[in-house]
Amino acid sequence: MMTEGYYKVDGKAKNLLEEKWDFLIILDACRYDFFEDVYRNYLDGNVKKAISPALHTMDWLNKVFTGFYDDIVYISANPYINSKIEVTDHYGFKFDGKKHFFRIVDVWEWGWDNKLGTVLPSEVTKALFKAKDNYKNKRFILHYIQPHEPYIGKNYIHYIPENFTERGGKAKGKTEKKKNNIRVPIGGIIRKIFGLEGVWKIGKLLKLPPSTQAGAIGRKEGVEGLRKAYKENLELVLKDVKEVVNEIGGSILITADHGEFLGEHGLYGHPDKPRKPENTEVPWLVIERDEKRDGEKIKIRDRVKRLKKENKI
Repeated sequence: MMTEGYYKVDGKAKNLLEEKWDFLIILDACRYDFFEDVYRNYLDGNVKKAISPALHTMDWLNKVFTGFYDDIVYISANPYINSKIEVTDHYGFKFDGKKHFFRIVDVWEWGWDNKLGTVLPSEVTKALFKAKDNYKNKRFILHYIQPHEPYIGKNYIHYIPENFTERGGKAKGKTEKKKNNIRVPIGGIIRKIFGLEGVWKIGKLLKLPPSTQAGAIGRKEGVEGLRKAYKENLELVLKDVKEVVNEIGGSILITADHGEFLGEHGLYGHPDKPRKPENTEVPWLVIERDEKRDGEKIKIRDRVKRLKKENKI
């Protein structure tokens, strides 16, 4: 059995907080298999498969961050990690970020896009570049929401419902909320009997409007469409991760809080059970840069390389 709160990499238990990173990049709900398939287009190094101790974000927070870490600045696009209040999720997990980190940068507060129902990767990246020079002796955690839904890539962004809100896509108005509340348990029963694709087929047959972007994609393009949308989200965030890696120095660790079901076992998302490879296998990529936290030297070095490549010097 894996030690509580530890990742498992190459058969060994790894305490995330004891690893020697200067920058820890968390890709929310990022699966190892999808990451391994595309990361070489953006990043160097050899990715390893890690087994996460958690099945969803609040589970992860409670297992991994058990103390107070006065050397960590947490740059958060996820409202679960915030500097304002203690959060309780629908499973009953509680987490109060103020009790665990030296500083939390609440990107979710000012960088949230109400129309998309998420925080764009670029907002997290900009927040790091603004903060890193103010905390020269600290380590940084960058928590991107992607590849977690909503899917904001160019081929799937149009599936986001027009009435999507920052509360997770519930329709506006008391009547529509009531319909959604009734539909959730019914949908769970149907899914157990007919599977995820059965839910989509029955919903389409009964002419019920899909309540989520994932449901809309599933009805139109099936499981394959969901996986394409997820991959597109992953590549979107990796473009920003590449920019970050090119501008910072020191040791960088890229991993995820948990994985994600994309139709396997008739499941979607990251429920609190069961534990399967799809929702627990995550990437573990270590990248070492030449200089440690010396942004200007890195920028100059990379600029020189670029100019040489362009035959301008």
